[in-house]
Amino acid sequence: MIQEVSFAREILTAWNLILPVATAGVIHMFAVKKDWLKDLKIPVARKLFGENKTWRGFVLMPLLSALTTLGCAGFFPFSLMEPVEILGIGWISGLAYVLAELPNSALKRKLGIAPGKLPEGSSWRQKLPFLILDQADSAIGCAIAYGWMIPELSALSLVLCASLAPVIHLSVNLLLFAGGLRKNPF
Repeated sequence: MIQEVSFAREILTAWNLILPVATAGVIHMFAVKKDWLKDLKIPVARKLFGENKTWRGFVLMPLLSALTTLGCAGFFPFSLMEPVEILGIGWISGLAYVLAELPNSALKRKLGIAPGKLPEGSSWRQKLPFLILDQADSAIGCAIAYGWMIPELSALSLVLCASLAPVIHLSVNLLLFAGGLRKNPF
């Protein structure tokens, strides 16, 4: 029974880590769809990362993650921290989110895969690694950042964060696609 409660607590902790950045990501997609902050819609490095990695994302994701993390201040592990610490953790997790997407984007550009797309004309067996990487890169980046910033987190919480976040990411992407906020479901 104690192990079940402990595992449930680890899952809840992972959820609490995922929720602020996932919420920030949804708000960011609204900003993209509504074309807010047009002046920041400049590719970071067009040739290297493509059109979709813009300064708007590099500004909005850390800012939105900081604010949504502060909104989760009542949940463990954020409940143990001061507001300025929570904002810092949120900001760094949002930055980790966008930075962790860059290697995958660079790889896809090098292979000639269009921004926001999977390999054209390939079988699903060939597309699947890119689909997994598209969902997991930012989750892994955030889990690493959280592990660095919040030493009291267990390894299990971080592994669950990195494992559950891609499933949540894909689910949210499908909902955003269904709602017209994404151009493609993946």
